[in-house]
Formats: sequence, C-alpha cells, structure tokens
Amino acid sequence: MGVPIEGAEKICEAMTNLLQNTHHSLEVTHLCVDLAAIERIQDEAFQNWVEANYEAVTRGVSITRIFIVHKSDLDHSVLVQVEARMRSKGVNVLVCCLDDLRPRLREDFSIYDGEHLVYMDRARVYWSSTHEQEPLARRTESREKIVDYKNIFESLENAAKK
Repeated sequence: MGVPIEGAEKICEAMTNLLQNTHHSLEVTHLCVDLAAIERIQDEAFQNWVEANYEAVTRGVSITRIFIVHKSDLDHSVLVQVEARMRSKGVNVLVCCLDDLRPRLREDFSIYDGEHLVYMDRARVYWSSTHEQEPLARRTESREKIVDYKNIFESLENAAKK
C-alpha cells in the first residue's frame, strides 16, 4: 500500500520534499469533499506546500493541479483566490465537478515525475479538519499504482475540460 504519512503537516512536508527533487512534472489533485477541505488550503503547512509548487515552476517543473469540487462550492472565495494566484504563478489549474464523478475518480493524490506517488488513504479522512482523526496519506514508487493514478488523472483532466 505504501509508506504511511499521518497528519496534514507531515503530508505537506513529505510532498514538499518530493517536489524539491522533481525535475519535470507534478500532477496533483485536491479533493474538496467539504468546506473544511477547501479551507485547509489556508493552513500554514498547506501554504508552504503551495509555495514549493511556485518555486518548482521557476525551476521548469510543469505543474497541473486539478481541484475536484462540488458544484455548490465552485465559487468559494478561498478556491477562487487560490486558483487565480496559482494561474498567475504558472500552474496549470483545472476544476472538475465532484458531483458528476464516478467514485473511483474521487481521489486526492500527487505524482512526481511519474516516479513517486502520494495519495490520501480512503480508509481515513481526507484534508477535512472536522474529523477527530488526522488525515493519512501513503507514499509509493510502485509502477502499477502510479500507472493506475496516472489513468485517474487523465480521466479527471478529460472531465475538467468538458
């Protein structure tokens, strides 16, 4: 399943560390299952991760980020501001409607140069801070797992372009 990473701060730190060694591409999603998952974007740890994204773009890393959001939350002020800032910093930002997605596409993950994958463990909470448990992610270099998630990413890209 991959090496477990527990807690929002540790997850963001692990993703930042992987990104610092990324040379070509980052494909990343943010699954906004509720308002708390959207507001998590404002947390210091998450902001540090986002700043690492901007630094990576300046190094020539191509970043595509897909926000997976309920229709009712598409105009949430935090999302609108973050999307605009990311675009202005050179991040390719797409938005995919959560309401219309098949369950297997409702994933929160990041793929670094097609070699490393960090994904949120579906058995636990996602980024939402409304739960008692800390979020749990897993890191893996499993080729099979990475290919599965690359296919999910491509499906999400196609859904976002509609």
